[in-house]
Amino acid sequence: MMIKLLMELIRMFLNRPRIPYPEESADFSATLESVDVHDVIDSWYDTYKPPISYFLASIVIEVSLKYPYAGCCEQAEKHIYLRPEYANAGTLAHEVAHVVYYILTDEQKQAFFDAYKLALETDSLLQLLYSKKNQSMYNTTEIHGEIYRYLGNKLPKELYIFYPYLI
Repeated sequence: MMIKLLMELIRMFLNRPRIPYPEESADFSATLESVDVHDVIDSWYDTYKPPISYFLASIVIEVSLKYPYAGCCEQAEKHIYLRPEYANAGTLAHEVAHVVYYILTDEQKQAFFDAYKLALETDSLLQLLYSKKNQSMYNTTEIHGEIYRYLGNKLPKELYIFYPYLI
């Protein structure tokens, strides 16, 4: 009886959904001089495996102290700034998703939000992400960025269309 219970607990633990791309810790020893932006970009490509495209290659990515945030982007200019301590694949993924979100039409942005709300009702990974990160998912732009950052290509298939150049 005890072994059956233990086996069932192990099975439940192994089968529960997990965030595919967990948050990386900040590296407070990193400096402008010590972070190679090309290494960060390579890490993002290796981890998230976006298709190679002219659009992605046209985004300017800079390690900078310009903003107090982990990452920030000037969407229209396709310019991303990463603080050295947060210069990692996940932060870059989030910021690139902001640039991609910017090119969606207003109708596509509304359709994304509608599709997200529907998927949130049934998709266990999306529900898990929302339960852990709901404080950072306060507007459609951030929702779009957080989904790509934490779920990558494991995001619900019905949302793929809203991540051109990334999935």
